[in-house]
Amino acid sequence: MVVSVCVERFAGESVVVRVIKKKRSYAEAIAEEVMVASQDRVIPREDNYLATSPWQMMSFAAENRYKAEIVRELFAHEDILYRHSIRLCMIIVNGTIEIR
Repeated sequence: MVVSVCVERFAGESVVVRVIKKKRSYAEAIAEEVMVASQDRVIPREDNYLATSPWQMMSFAAENRYKAEIVRELFAHEDILYRHSIRLCMIIVNGTIEIR
């Protein structure tokens, strides 16, 4: 029987995993050790980063690439067109910026 294992890691990385949930057709696992790291991986600033901010384990450029891909996938599922730019008219009234 072939079982798909879901684990958080970067493309091209080799990791040692601990299985935390087994189902009939898939399993979920946690990466315990990174054997071969991606160039996108950085040292997280906090020990509990997975609970607070899992994006800490990647470079800022990689974070932006992954988040952009997530947005593209979401828009594709909903048949929403995505604009790369938007024009806004802003004026300053009594020291406050207003968008018109």
